[in-house]
Amino acid sequence: MLIFACALLLFSCKDKNTYDPTSLTGGWQCQEQGSLSQPRNYPVNIERDPIAIDTSTYLIHNFYKTGFETDVYFSSKDNVIEIPSQGIEGIDGISQYRISGHGKISSDLKSIELKYEVTIYEGIDYVNSIYTRN
Repeated sequence: MLIFACALLLFSCKDKNTYDPTSLTGGWQCQEQGSLSQPRNYPVNIERDPIAIDTSTYLIHNFYKTGFETDVYFSSKDNVIEIPSQGIEGIDGISQYRISGHGKISSDLKSIELKYEVTIYEGIDYVNSIYTRN
């Protein structure tokens, strides 16, 4: 009986805001404001990278509104996101973008704040975006 009571006490004290990386997957709504681009709202989808050995690597589909067939990868540790420098094609198949940045996942796992740079034809677009659940 004493062991059961200790186990119950131990598990009931678990932090309710423990980070669960599977909570990131699924549909999100992006609100984006750039230094060169117009403010815009659009959907994105986040999934685990199916070929990455590291389980903290994810893909964002439709990042910077480049299309759902375009992937931008990022890594997540605890509630911090790192978007390493990477190149992608635009939805038109002609535009080339270079992207890098970082972000933070809210403790309730309902929003993500990202700050990133996108090198586009016109220069560097410094972007702030907030992802919220669909």
